Formats: sequence, C-alpha cells, structure tokens
Amino acid sequence: EDPFKKTKRNAEAFLENMCKANCEWVGSHGNQTIPSDRILAKDENRVKLIFGAPGIGKTTLLRHLTRRYAFGEVKSDFDLVLLFPLREKRISTAKSLPDLLAYYGKDTDIVFQSLSSVLQKSKGRSILFLFDGLDEAVHLLKEEGSCLNQLLHGELLPEATIVITSRPGSCSHLSQLHLKCFEIQGFSKTQIKEFVNFFFKQDGSRSAKFFSELRCRPDLNGAVYIPVNLFILCSVFEHEGQSFPSTITSCYQSFFLQLIFRYLREKKGESRLPPIASFNDLPHEAPELVRKLSQLCLNGLLSDPKILVFDEKMVGDVFGFEGPVPEDFDCMGLLNVHLEEVAFSTIRTYSLQHATLQEFLSAEELKCLPEEKQVRFW
Repeated sequence: EDPFKKTKRNAEAFLENMCKANCEWVGSHGNQTIPSDRILAKDENRVKLIFGAPGIGKTTLLRHLTRRYAFGEVKSDFDLVLLFPLREKRISTAKSLPDLLAYYGKDTDIVFQSLSSVLQKSKGRSILFLFDGLDEAVHLLKEEGSCLNQLLHGELLPEATIVITSRPGSCSHLSQLHLKCFEIQGFSKTQIKEFVNFFFKQDGSRSAKFFSELRCRPDLNGAVYIPVNLFILCSVFEHEGQSFPSTITSCYQSFFLQLIFRYLREKKGESRLPPIASFNDLPHEAPELVRKLSQLCLNGLLSDPKILVFDEKMVGDVFGFEGPVPEDFDCMGLLNVHLEEVAFSTIRTYSLQHATLQEFLSAEELKCLPEEKQVRFW
C-alpha cells in the first residue's frame, strides 16, 4: 500500500485521538482532570481560557465540541454555540456584532442584523462564543472597538459566555480579566502507546521498534505528548525506513518532503518518481515554489499584526502571478485554499495546515538571509 495513503488514513485516527484529550483545570484548590465536555456547561465564570502548547489540540478541541453540539451528541447549557477562528480577517476586523455574525454568511444576508438584535435584547444569555487562537490576534486586545474586546469586557452581550484558546505565551494579556483557566495537557503515556499501535497496526513490530528508537532519542521523546509532533514522528519513521532523522528540524523537513512527494505522485501522475531525500532533490519547479512559500510565511510573521491567512494579493505578489492567482493553485498541496462568497464574487484566501508549519518554513527562509538581516530579526 502507498505509505502516503496510509498516512492520510491514519490522520483521521490522529484527529480522533486528539479529541479524546482531557483538559486540566489549573486552580487554587489543586489540579483536577475534567472531561472536555465540561466546557459546554455554564457556571459562574463568564470568560474561560484554554491554553496549551502549539499542536496540542486547542483548535481540534473546539471544532470537536462544536460538532458534537451541532449533532446533539452532548448535553449543553447553551442555546447557541458559535466558533470563530481569530486568524480569519473577517473576524479580526469585526467592529460590531452583525459584522462578527456575518462570518457565517454572505454580505448580502440581512438575517444577521435581526439575529444581532435578538441576541442584544437577551444580553447574550445562553450563548457561547468560542474564539480560537488569541496568540494569533493579540493586537485585538489593544484595539478600541474590536468585537472581541467588547465581548471579553462585557460591553457587548454581558451575559454571554466566552471561551478563548491561546498558546501559553499570550495568556498574560488576559490577566486583567476574571476567568477560569484550563490546560490541554496532550497525550498521556497510555494514549501515546495507543496512538502509535494504531498507526502501525498492520505491523506490530514497527510499534516496538518505534519505541525502542525513541528511547534512544531524549530530544524527541520529550515532544511526543504533543499530538501533532507524534503524528509527524510516526509519519517520518515510516517514510525514513523505520528510523528518525538526526534533529527535530530534520523531522519537519522530512515531513514536508513527504507532503510534496505525495502531491507529485497523486496529483501530477508521476508514479515513477523516486523518493525525495532533501529539498535539493525536488523535481521541476518545486524548489522555487518552496522558496517562495517560505518567503510568504516569513512575510506573514513579520507583519504587524502577523498574518496567518493570506489574501490573493499577498500570494500573487510573492509567487509572481500576472493577474489573478490561478484557481487550482495550492503550492503542491502545502496551502489550504479557503473560498468565501462576498456579495457577488468569490474571494480566495490561503493558509498553511498548521501555524507550526508556517513557523518552520519561516525559519527556513530566515536562515537563507544575509547575516545582518538575521541579526536584525533576532
């Protein structure tokens, strides 16, 4: 079986296992592990913060809870649950409740004005707002009139419940608020074993060899509690002939090469393409595309505020397209393409599959810059 099809299939198991992760309440009365569904229960805390390391499952948790609520698979104290990724421009630039709600429809829809009026009359009672990725939009906390700021401080819908996720480094920006904090702690040792056994379920000996190799690599062993890292390491171990590259950076490089290799074989029909060992082995125009994508990623992180979802102009300028970006362009499957209906037109935006991948490619671009520019960056 094509190992990349197997990787894709196991990705579903990866997401499922991520969603089983519990949150841990960090409070003055000691730590208490709670089921993730508790987030959908109303209590005396109007604002709740969920924090965790990059790739730990914050976004997946919110999507999982929203899905379960939508399909009636879980009890909830709320009549309406709305999920908003803060990296999306339409959300980060929203200055009013109708603007925020319009994320779920077209500009021409007037239903959001009516819904906004209903919510404001109820002061947001029995409404749960899920905001994902504060670390990707910290600037909103300093902007007067931002919808997020108004909701957090109770200036808008003072009886609504707000749940917001963040990486640990950005949590201090909420220190002035009275909130309850939850930490996603990632996989336990048992869950790590379960996931690895599932990934290599067609050959149990590979699981044993994976753990044997991992015990000799303390630099990698400390990272496997993070689901994204574990998924990447399993994929790389499979691809590299049941061994690990020498560094964690090399693991990310190998994972990227897998994605490109799979794209070239499946989308371009290059079934005879030999395995790719390094970026220098990439065929055709691929090396130049990776370089330009790395430049785009770094441009996004250097922007103020930083950009994780790119518009067509940014993509077109970096990749040198004359006119609109081609409809089928996804940079060898490395970019997710988002279609949004606005008025009578379709707008395309682009993002990496995960923020950590954008950070990795940014580092690849940074190390190629002249030394003085690298020093200026740091």
